[in-house]
Amino acid sequence: MEQIEYTNNGAKPKNELSLRDAAFSYHNFGFNVTCICPSLNNNTKSLKAPFGKWKHLKKERQTEEHLKKYPLEQAKGIGAISGINSIRTIDIDKCLADFSIENFLLELGLPKNYEWLVQSGSGKGYHIWI
Repeated sequence: MEQIEYTNNGAKPKNELSLRDAAFSYHNFGFNVTCICPSLNNNTKSLKAPFGKWKHLKKERQTEEHLKKYPLEQAKGIGAISGINSIRTIDIDKCLADFSIENFLLELGLPKNYEWLVQSGSGKGYHIWI
């Protein structure tokens, strides 16, 4: 699952989406989406744990009604779930200083400015959505 960073504060840059807008945009692209709500999670081991039950969303398409029930106003992020609609993620962790993501993308046959590349929150890894 990929955490996507957006904001829920009142003052947004002109082109920045609210978490609710971002969640519905990703849902419209075909992703199943969950929200990251550390304050509402029973799982205190991870601040990035998804809210509520979500594993069934790897195999069945999420409805808009399901997405509307999420407490997105209290969320710190959203997560996109791999599996549905043949959406997959290549997860690269702890990259060494000499690692070139552009070269890796080219090796995969993707352009070096691939738009579905996301740098991880740590800044030391990448997620490539395919």
